[in-house]
Amino acid sequence: MDNVKIIAIPMMGKTIEHKISKLFARSAYFLIFDEKHLNIQFVKNDFKADQIQSGKHITRSLVARGVNVFCGYDIGFNVQKIAEENNIQLILLPENKQLNGEAVINMIKKKQ
Repeated sequence: MDNVKIIAIPMMGKTIEHKISKLFARSAYFLIFDEKHLNIQFVKNDFKADQIQSGKHITRSLVARGVNVFCGYDIGFNVQKIAEENNIQLILLPENKQLNGEAVINMIKKKQ
């Protein structure tokens, strides 16, 4: 079995030029990047307005899509717990930089 990474990145908007959202579970969209095929798609976060357990709901939705890496600035406890239970890798971005989707994808591509 190959170790293909499918990465979820919380986004403030629906293009790679938009900034990465500071809060994982409350982001407007997720950029889903398939490292093997270099495919990019955007998924609307229908759970961002949930008063409770938005992290659990969006995390389970992303896992169901085959995501196996969560990338972001602030990944909450519930998301981390579900990630651990599902062998999801976490990539924390440096908080002192305001990156956009394109910059993060380029960083991922360079590490291949």
